[in-house]
Amino acid sequence: SGFDPYVQKIFRAMKTYGLIVADNGTDMYIGGTWDDRWDNGVLNPAFNPLTAADFEVVQLSWQPPLASELSVDTRAGGSSNQNGVFEPGETVVVDPSWQGNGSTSPLTSTASGFGGPPGATYSIADASAAYGTPAAGQAADCFDATGDCFALSLSNPATRPSAHWDAAFTETVNGAVLKTWTLHVGKSFGDVPATDPFYEDVETLLHDGITAGCGGVSYCPNASVTRSQMAVFVLKSKLGALYVPPAGSGAVFADVPPGAFALDWIEDLAASGISAGCGGSNFCPSVPVTRSQMAVFLLKGKHGSLYAPPAAAGIFPDVPVSSPFAPWIEELYNEGITAGCGGGNFCPDMPNTRAQMAAFLKTTFGLKLYEP
Repeated sequence: SGFDPYVQKIFRAMKTYGLIVADNGTDMYIGGTWDDRWDNGVLNPAFNPLTAADFEVVQLSWQPPLASELSVDTRAGGSSNQNGVFEPGETVVVDPSWQGNGSTSPLTSTASGFGGPPGATYSIADASAAYGTPAAGQAADCFDATGDCFALSLSNPATRPSAHWDAAFTETVNGAVLKTWTLHVGKSFGDVPATDPFYEDVETLLHDGITAGCGGVSYCPNASVTRSQMAVFVLKSKLGALYVPPAGSGAVFADVPPGAFALDWIEDLAASGISAGCGGSNFCPSVPVTRSQMAVFLLKGKHGSLYAPPAAAGIFPDVPVSSPFAPWIEELYNEGITAGCGGGNFCPDMPNTRAQMAAFLKTTFGLKLYEP
C-alpha cells in the first residue's frame, strides 16, 4: 500500500499471475512488452527494494507439454478404410500424442485452421481432443486416454490440387501451446493403389522428399532400382530431402562422366565410403541393385562407412556363411529390416523393385508419413 498506485497495479499482476524467472547470471530484472506508458523513473525506485526473498517459488523448470506422435486414419470412428493414410473423400480420426509436463491439470485441446492447396474442401468434423493427465515425460494419445479425438474431412476433387498434397491444421493445447500438424494426403500415384501392400511405404517416400516418382503421376513400383537411383535414395533417406551433394567432377568413375544422371550423388556416395563402385574404376550406374548389394548400401548408410556387421551364423539357406554378403544380409534380418523373400530364403541375387525399396528405406532410416 505504500507504493504509487501506478506501481501497485504491476505488483498485483505479478502476485496474481506470477513470473517466469530465467537465471542469466546477472541481477534480477523485470521485463515487459514495450509501451510508452512505462516510466522507468517511477518503476526503478519501486523495484529496487525488492529482493529474491520477496518471491515464492511455485514451480521449478516449467515446460509445456511436448508433441510426441501423430496417428492418422488408424482408429475407428470416421468414414475411412483405416489404412493409416488420409485419402481424398475420407473423414478420419486424427490421434496425436502429447508428453506430460508434470502438471496435474488435464490436457485438452482444440483444432482450427484446417486447410491446404485450393481445389478441395477441408472440414473439421470434431474439433476437440482430450489426453487425460499424463505423467511427466509420459506420452498419451487421445484415443487410448479418453476416446476423444479430432475428426477431419476432405473432399475428393476431380483434379488433385497438388502432386504432393499436404494439408495442415493447428492444435491448441490448454489454450496456450500451439502445434501445427502436417497431414499428407494419399493416392498420389495412379500405379500404386491403396490396396498395394507397399502403398503406405511409397507415400512415405514421396512425403519425405526421397522421390517424386518416375514421371507424371506414376511411381513405377515394379521397375528395378538401379545403382544410380540407389545413391540418391540412400543419401536423401539418411540426410534429408533438403540435402544437396557437392558438385561431382565426372572423374571418379569411368562410366559416370560429366553430365551423367545422379553424378553428384554417386560421387558423394563414394566419398562417404558407402560404395566403391562395381570394380574396374566403374560404378555400373544402370545396373539393378541386387538384394545382397542392397544390404550393404542400407547398413553402411545407416551406421556409417566404418561399420562392420557381426559374423554370419547361417540364417538363410540360400546365403552360405562363406558369402561376403552373408554378414550384411543377416544383420539386415537381425535389425528387423527384412525377413527374406519367403520360404525361409533371402533371394540374394534378385533385383529390388522400387516398391520393395520404399519399404526397406522407410524401415532402415525410420521415415514417417505423419510425425511431430
